Amino acid sequence: MSDDTSDAAVDGQANQESEGADSEEDGECFVIAPIGDPRSETRRQTDGLLDEAIRPVVEDRLDLKVTAAHQLPEAGSITRQVIQRLLEVELVVADLTRLNANVMYELAVRHAKGRPVVPIAEKSTSLPFDITTERTVFYEDSMHGLGELKPKLEKAARAALGDKEPDNPIYRAQQDFEMRKAAEGDIMEYVIDRLDEIESSVSTISHSRDSGIDEVETHEFVMEEAIKEVATLASDVNQDPKVISASVVKSPGPGNCRLRVRTSKDLGIDEAGMILRKYL
Repeated sequence: MSDDTSDAAVDGQANQESEGADSEEDGECFVIAPIGDPRSETRRQTDGLLDEAIRPVVEDRLDLKVTAAHQLPEAGSITRQVIQRLLEVELVVADLTRLNANVMYELAVRHAKGRPVVPIAEKSTSLPFDITTERTVFYEDSMHGLGELKPKLEKAARAALGDKEPDNPIYRAQQDFEMRKAAEGDIMEYVIDRLDEIESSVSTISHSRDSGIDEVETHEFVMEEAIKEVATLASDVNQDPKVISASVVKSPGPGNCRLRVRTSKDLGIDEAGMILRKYL
């Protein structure tokens, strides 16, 4: 058989796999995690996480089929199958334990697509600067710890699936690019530059503020004020000890923008609103 014929057969097989994955994308959860060699401690821990926590929650309670990279069919390109699932499945669970390079790359692909993702990590994991404010669910790598993870994972998964729009570093950067493109005059450019400075200063302290917090709640308030006034308000709210971060998000509709306030999970929307009113 010629090389061209062989390549055509492989491409045909890959196309069949692609069509099959397309038909199942709305009922699947793809797990990205450190894999390691088949007999390694890393593989044992990942399989334990899948069997003891992720599958009981995602398959039994959310009715989504769970797959992971090392459990995909051998035929065809594994890389292609992984990327396809990252782009198409209904939910991704990303285990950031050990900060595995492949996992971080795959998380970025999912973030760029803007579909639901739930980051999780073993409690000793020190998250990179870029994602310290993401809604990561931390767990203890033990039977008891995996049991405690299940209700937290279910809550985070339902919240991610219910989000009306993405909330990740890539999406926020894209919004910033759009705001800069739409900005008119030096004053608006100055306001957006100041927002960059505010978010940068918040990011540098967010990890220390996040210590011991398993989840972060995000509250959003539609603001009637001009973006310059809302930027000043965000700067003031950031000084509150109960606030992890506050930032301005441009609303899809004309005129208005939103103030996004992140707090620890024990603060509800009412208390977040009371904090906001202190600075109005």
